Amino acid sequence: MSAVLLVLLCAYLLTTSVAALVARLEPRESWIGLGVSAAAVMVMPLLDWRKRVANRTIGSSALRVDVAETITCAYMAGATLVGVTLSTVAGLWWAEYVAAFALLFFVGRRRWRRSKGSRGQRALRERVAT
Repeated sequence: MSAVLLVLLCAYLLTTSVAALVARLEPRESWIGLGVSAAAVMVMPLLDWRKRVANRTIGSSALRVDVAETITCAYMAGATLVGVTLSTVAGLWWAEYVAAFALLFFVGRRRWRRSKGSRGQRALRERVAT
């Protein structure tokens, strides 16, 4: 379910960013957005670390997925912070959309590498088991 929601979120982000760039939709400055994303950039990695520590004891697959979502949220907050800062402070209206594309590329690449690595690990375990 989490993976499906992440894919839907990425599709929405890609679609709206492309449409806004084509339409030259200039976002308003957002000082609140700067504050919220700055706070998330600081808090989310700490939350990720605490969840990882807890999961070493618990060993929960559900918590492992939640950890992945938490660090993805930290990446989203970082991209938002960069984009909103460049848009609000420097007046680069397109920066928020470019930051969204960079986030999508980074998250997609990270997920692809992890899925490729997990398939390789499974194949290795199967070879060792036989």
